[in-house]
Amino acid sequence: MPFFSKPLPGYSGRFGVGAVDIEIPAENQKIIGRAIFKSNNKAALQLETVLFTLYYPSIKTSSDLQRQRRHYWIPRPIFLVATGYACFAHISSVLINSIFALILWTLAGSTQIPAVVEAPVLGSQSVEDSAIDLDADIRKQNWTDKFPVIVFSHGMAGMRTSYSQYCGELASRGYVVAAIEHRDGSGPGTVIQRQNAKDRRILHIAFDQVKAEDGERYLAEDFKMDQKAFRSAEVEETIIVLRKLYSGHGSSIAKLNTRAEGATVLVDFENRLDLSNIIIAGHSYGATLAMQTLSKSPNPRLPFKGAIILDPGKRSGKLNEDVKVPTLIINSGSWSRDPAFFNHVKALTQRIMDKSNGGKAWFLTLLHTAHPSVTDAPLIEPWLLNYATGASLDVEIALKAYVDISNDFLHFVTSRENEVRRNLRNGISDPDGELVRREQDLKQDLTDPSRIRRAGIGPNLVTPAPASKEKGGPRWAIHVVPLVGSHETLEYDD
Repeated sequence: MPFFSKPLPGYSGRFGVGAVDIEIPAENQKIIGRAIFKSNNKAALQLETVLFTLYYPSIKTSSDLQRQRRHYWIPRPIFLVATGYACFAHISSVLINSIFALILWTLAGSTQIPAVVEAPVLGSQSVEDSAIDLDADIRKQNWTDKFPVIVFSHGMAGMRTSYSQYCGELASRGYVVAAIEHRDGSGPGTVIQRQNAKDRRILHIAFDQVKAEDGERYLAEDFKMDQKAFRSAEVEETIIVLRKLYSGHGSSIAKLNTRAEGATVLVDFENRLDLSNIIIAGHSYGATLAMQTLSKSPNPRLPFKGAIILDPGKRSGKLNEDVKVPTLIINSGSWSRDPAFFNHVKALTQRIMDKSNGGKAWFLTLLHTAHPSVTDAPLIEPWLLNYATGASLDVEIALKAYVDISNDFLHFVTSRENEVRRNLRNGISDPDGELVRREQDLKQDLTDPSRIRRAGIGPNLVTPAPASKEKGGPRWAIHVVPLVGSHETLEYDD
């Protein structure tokens, strides 16, 4: 383990977590959009394969099995990822790329994701040989039932591994999560592995690298639309693979998998995926994509019954308003501090609530958090990330809060009774974002000497008082909740 980072913690749910990387040829291979590279006139967005990590419930294993293989948090080759981040910063060169690679290796090069690669699927035949002491309530339930499914889309500069804790925690609570690696140029770097063909490497694609193939006007917004169309196609391909797994084609998927994983476990997903309860989730750019996939959803290609939207992108294009399924929108504290964007998301949530199934939509802010709080990065580098972002809520508490409220929403969408659990039963506490802005004002009061001088706070009138790290439980500012009947809001029950 590197000296300058922390290991990712184990998952807290009652199940163990397995993971399999799956990359197979796309059924509908095609060029998407009009973008071509200025350097060689080749298509910028070419769909060849789909790659995702499948997180799934397993059994908690013995200490010997705990030493089984795990995926690295930074996918290999590290130099490719480092080069991509240098491209993001517009400072890429052989020297800079090498420096970035050294930094990545030092900070998190040996960090591993806690999920066990190819662990037995919960309820499969091989579980009896691997299980240790299962709780009595687990033993007496039928764990050959179907797992609800979540398809997760990462944000700009992210990868399929960037949210392994969030995805793995949900898997430890009984869900199957397909975390997609998008090849639209929004990530730092990725390798397309093809059968009987040379690997193809993709780096981050900046807008100034591309032009329209027809020579017509091509704006940054046009490129974003093409990127989102590409991501949407990858989501469709992921659904195709999940349906094949359910239909008993796990063995053929394993043979096509260029990541050489899953031969022993993919067959065990036959009749085990609840494809009538698929949820789309995403963060930032991925949240914007998630909302886009809900246009005219559910439909056969994108059969989503609900959505979890985490910090929808501010600069990733217009947010889709044609949403008719239950939706949970969660902002970090930093994301809700922009009044104009806050009001836009609030109005959007209210429109979704008017259209969605049963009028169910929530909009909340997790106070004392920042945009990266739902990712793995603050868990690995808590001091660096908190200093850089200003987040003060303990990183593990913040991540658990995201998981717990997501779990309650998932239960609401996938349960037959549509039961609203505790975390979603609170009434509106902050309709206009005043709590969020008050939090920011307090931070400014504690760090701005002029404000300290005016207010007379702090240990003295010269040195600003440092903001204290939030060690208590999470605090939610609740902006929009569903209606009951025509006017009442759901109230909290102790």
